[in-house]
Amino acid sequence: MEGTLVDLDVPVFCRKDPIEPQVEKTTPRTAEGTLVDLDSTEPVVVGQDSTETEALKTEVTEPLSKLCGYLNKRADRGLVKNFRQRWFVFEPRRCRLYYYKSSEDATALGSIDIAGASFSFDQGEQEGRAGQFEISSGDRTFVLQASDHSTMMFWLQELQLRRRHYSQLRTSMARTFSTSAMASASVLPPKSGLLKQQGTPQAETSVQYQTVPPLVTIDETSRGVTTVNANVCLPSDNDTKHWSAETENKHGDHQGYTKVTTSQPPPSPTRSGVNRMSGFASSIKKKLSGNRAVNQTETGSVPHSQENLSTLQEKVETLEQELEANQKVIKILHEQLSSAQQEKRSSDHFVQAGSEKERLELVRQRDRQLAEVQKQLNETKMEREDMRLDLKLSESSMQELKEQLLMFQEMLQAKDQDSLEAFQTQNRFLNNEILQLNLLRNDDATREQLHLEKMSELEARYYQIKSKYLLLLNELHTPQRGGEENKTQEVISQLLDEAINVEGNEPVETPGRLQPLREEKFDRYGFSLEADLGEANPVVSRAGSLMRRSEEIQARSAEESISIGVKWENYFANIGNRDLMRLPELKSLIRAGIPYEYRERIWNWCVRLRVQDSRAQANRAAPNQSHYQHLHITNRGKFNPAGKQIELDLMRTLPHNVHYASMESEGIQKLRRVLVAYSWHNPAIGYCQGLNRIVAIALLFMTEEDAFWCLVAIVEHIMPQDYFSKTLAGSQVDQRVFKDLLKEKLPHLSSHLDNNNVDLSLVTFNWFLTIFVDGIPTDTMLRIWDAFLYEGSKVLFRYALAFFKASEDAILQQKDYMSIFKFLRQMPQTMVDTRRLAQIAFHDLNPFPRRNINARRVFHKENVWAELRELDAIREDFTSSYEQRTTDFLSDDES
Repeated sequence: MEGTLVDLDVPVFCRKDPIEPQVEKTTPRTAEGTLVDLDSTEPVVVGQDSTETEALKTEVTEPLSKLCGYLNKRADRGLVKNFRQRWFVFEPRRCRLYYYKSSEDATALGSIDIAGASFSFDQGEQEGRAGQFEISSGDRTFVLQASDHSTMMFWLQELQLRRRHYSQLRTSMARTFSTSAMASASVLPPKSGLLKQQGTPQAETSVQYQTVPPLVTIDETSRGVTTVNANVCLPSDNDTKHWSAETENKHGDHQGYTKVTTSQPPPSPTRSGVNRMSGFASSIKKKLSGNRAVNQTETGSVPHSQENLSTLQEKVETLEQELEANQKVIKILHEQLSSAQQEKRSSDHFVQAGSEKERLELVRQRDRQLAEVQKQLNETKMEREDMRLDLKLSESSMQELKEQLLMFQEMLQAKDQDSLEAFQTQNRFLNNEILQLNLLRNDDATREQLHLEKMSELEARYYQIKSKYLLLLNELHTPQRGGEENKTQEVISQLLDEAINVEGNEPVETPGRLQPLREEKFDRYGFSLEADLGEANPVVSRAGSLMRRSEEIQARSAEESISIGVKWENYFANIGNRDLMRLPELKSLIRAGIPYEYRERIWNWCVRLRVQDSRAQANRAAPNQSHYQHLHITNRGKFNPAGKQIELDLMRTLPHNVHYASMESEGIQKLRRVLVAYSWHNPAIGYCQGLNRIVAIALLFMTEEDAFWCLVAIVEHIMPQDYFSKTLAGSQVDQRVFKDLLKEKLPHLSSHLDNNNVDLSLVTFNWFLTIFVDGIPTDTMLRIWDAFLYEGSKVLFRYALAFFKASEDAILQQKDYMSIFKFLRQMPQTMVDTRRLAQIAFHDLNPFPRRNINARRVFHKENVWAELRELDAIREDFTSSYEQRTTDFLSDDES
């Protein structure tokens, strides 16, 4: 039907390709139209004949099935828009239809958004338009073409079903999130680490998939199955026409069918002759078949073999005819013999009778039997006549029924034609209506996005104005004399208390109105949004946190417009289930930032690349347990030299993170175990202040053992040697390297700092030692960690220089040492624009060769170790002179 809406909830079957009989579980693509069940090792199979039907295993109706196949796609550009064959793969998580040049390609040519798409097709059988349909998504219309009408209906059914499931899933997920968290509604927490339990406990909302009754239904049992050229078994439209004709033929065959039964005769002497002839015929047939086999192998005697073959065939036919004639003769003789035997038995009874009376009684008995047989014969003749009459009546009734059936068929055909035209008109209107509603829905989504952007802008302005309001109240709040002024100070103090204590002044929600803006205390990682370590004044601390939150909202709004998440979705859709590889594409994506839901996977992969060899070697030492478990078991109860310092630093690690807020917190317990295990693993370092913060960040996204190996990767593989040793020689070397790079990349700023005698190591030393965990905004710190774990320690220099480059103008405005040092202490907290920092770090500061950094490290390492040896010599001289003076003083006292 033209413009028919199809929504068929029927099972879909596919035929196993004879070339590729097995389909791997990890293979995302199979033959055209194949549904691959991800929980099995091969697709469901249905053949065209009875032998293939036995291979049917199950119906593929699971949401985890993979929809893929070949379709023809019309080109969007050029004067001549031809169709080209493309490989299409449906991605259920994003509800997008990706198309590739072939099934072997790994990079998609593009994708179609099915979540907001509508489908249409023309039922007319125009030339060149069979199986052609359209997908309207956004402002684009994709014209696709299947091999035939059945394949087209298959694709439309499956795409509609998956679109409805995805829409209902999004609706159920949207209901579980508040308005303030709409920007991150699709973010999934990591499967491991402390953040897996993050968030308010909520009851899981089960998605109820409603089944809409279809307008058109395909009956797989009553319709034939035709094999499509693209290896798809779909119902044929022509089979329905043949079905009725076949049904009538079957009824006609049953009417003229007569069951014939042949009774076996009793054994007779002539049966042995028949058996001998049958055996002879069988031997002739075997000989004939043997001659045929010989004829197939002996190609040199073909004429002679053909003559023998014809002669033997004639003999076999003659013998079969004689056998058939003899069987008929034997049957007749057997009947005559039975009649003669019956007559002989009657004659014997008659002769054996002793008197005329007995003989007369026998004759009377035979007469009575003859009369009964004659009576039965007459009754049978009457029944036969009745049956003939009934047969004539039945034939006349059947003829009348046929005429009525023909009339009903003509009436139904006329009604079907009228209904068909009515449904075509209705469906054309409904298709147009769906397109219009889809446009309206897109307009609503656009308006909603604009409202969200406007709300983010207003929220940022709200925090900015509130910060200025607090600073203004703080300036006005000065103790002065006088009664009027005292009352003013009381009012200002009251306003300050109300502004700071937000918890006690939350407005009441009013039904039917916009809900008041709620200020969150913790971000998604558990960090407090009110923490300000640089200010003792609570008013100034509160104002600073509000201003930073305003800047974070503005930066996040600008970053969301870039759609980094879409690039990551396309990347994972292209690689499928394959493992990650170090490629320029992945490097650029990591530099742009890893989304929250992918950070656990990427971090674990980066750590595994660094320590896979050492981890495998360490695990081989303990066959029945991992190296991490072995460290705890073997050293249980032993004295740990670093244990006391570890316990002192536990509560100092991340005091403003909810996961490390108290000694009973889960994060504190895991942090203690990881640090103690590493102190046993590497006694040369044991424990160094700064390692606790590194482990605390790793535990947010990893398990205990993975966090332990992350620490091993950073200390022993990524950072230079002696970076966390007792002398911190590696850290001192990097501070001198950074000072050289600052002088090279930002010479004007470096000169300004040198003129004011500013020692940068007082600010930057903790940046490098803790991997920017100290005083850096959370999102910025995690972006640095993303690139650091993948590229190495060079990233630390890039971002440190980016901090100074972004704040260069503000630093140059500071004219003395105290103002510069105060600004540098507060500068990291203002680094919230991660997109701008990444642009400066990886583009504006180029070139940034690693060999240049390594050469500078070698140069300064020699100087640092020379200074350390000189300090050791001075320390030894001082110790020996001090001991000598102490000895002389004691000897003078004794004298």
